[in-house]
Amino acid sequence: LKELRQYKKAVEPMLIRQGIKKEIVKSNNLEQLVIDYVMANELAYPEDPPVEGIVTKGIIKSNGNIIYSGIDIASESKNNIKSPLAGEVEFLGHNEDLGNYIILKHDNNFKTIYGYLHSTLVKPGEIIDKGKIIAQVGASANDENPHLYFEIRNGDIIIDPRNLIIDYKENDVSIR
Repeated sequence: LKELRQYKKAVEPMLIRQGIKKEIVKSNNLEQLVIDYVMANELAYPEDPPVEGIVTKGIIKSNGNIIYSGIDIASESKNNIKSPLAGEVEFLGHNEDLGNYIILKHDNNFKTIYGYLHSTLVKPGEIIDKGKIIAQVGASANDENPHLYFEIRNGDIIIDPRNLIIDYKENDVSIR
């Protein structure tokens, strides 16, 4: 992190002088640095909600470590889930934690992950447009209530979807 900050401090003024990028807000938080950079440079990012609903569970941290890296969005069973950004289906799978899940790879180093799916409607390697229906809402093995697990990453940095998607910031009943 220290090396990244030193690199940013050295390179940013040169890029600004060359007109390559706009100045970004100064921050020590990696998530906020990514968000500030994306916004300042008007890059594409996941800004549309993949499903309508209410955020019932947020990212959970314990002793500075993230132990739950996405949000849960309560929604109707079998509601359509849409891609918030154009991209490619990187992976489809099933595991004990997320049930049926999809990983989408997007421009600008973003990935979105969708879990607790009733069904998937895409194939690995498929190129998808923003707004394409990719799956349907299901439920986790531990919870009968239908909801979507949704995660955003930029490289290895976990981005809270509520910081990018206004609907989820406004429709949030989770405890932060």
